[in-house]
Amino acid sequence: LSLCSPDLADHEKTVEIYKAHLRFAKRMGALLVGTETGAPNTTYSTCPECFTEEALQLFIERVTPVVRYAEEVGQLFAIEPVVRHIVSTPERCERVLKAVNSPNLRVILDAVNLLSEDKVSDAKAIIADGIAHLGKDVSLLHMKDFIPYATERGQQVKAAVANTDIFSNVVSCACGLGDMDYAPLCALAKARSIPMTLENTNPGNAVAAREHLEKIGASL
Repeated sequence: LSLCSPDLADHEKTVEIYKAHLRFAKRMGALLVGTETGAPNTTYSTCPECFTEEALQLFIERVTPVVRYAEEVGQLFAIEPVVRHIVSTPERCERVLKAVNSPNLRVILDAVNLLSEDKVSDAKAIIADGIAHLGKDVSLLHMKDFIPYATERGQQVKAAVANTDIFSNVVSCACGLGDMDYAPLCALAKARSIPMTLENTNPGNAVAAREHLEKIGASL
């Protein structure tokens, strides 16, 4: 759900849904309620306006009441930076954290979601930047792997492996099938006891994905 829809009736409904999720999460003992940060339109579509200062300020304005409600019910609310959305970079995410200024506003870090086809070659630097800016505020890690779709290997994996996605011309796949260097992320998880969820897995590779990460963690 997007907190920045220009349809105010739709926005009010979204806020009430997030508040309900926060109440249920508290009663269930869930870690947090998380959201990606959407776009300033009614279709949740990436557009040039996503990356403007105006969109970022609108998101800060819209997310703040939800976070204040999270404070009231004693639950965490987390935002996930995604390269195609309003909070598209670690720096923009850090600005939201500082502006809202609440211990109940946290971060879900999905390193692959910080990448696009033109940034894949700089993946290590981008992920290191994400950890440097947001590491202390991360409460959950989404773990998956990536391969540029333009490569022959990327197209082969997309065609052959169930539950892969093409995201910004990057194939998202189960951990261990692509080019990700997990050591920095596993080190962060180990240092701060941050839980992980596995993404883009299927029954045939989920165990291997978990074991791949456990092997890296054990070596640190």
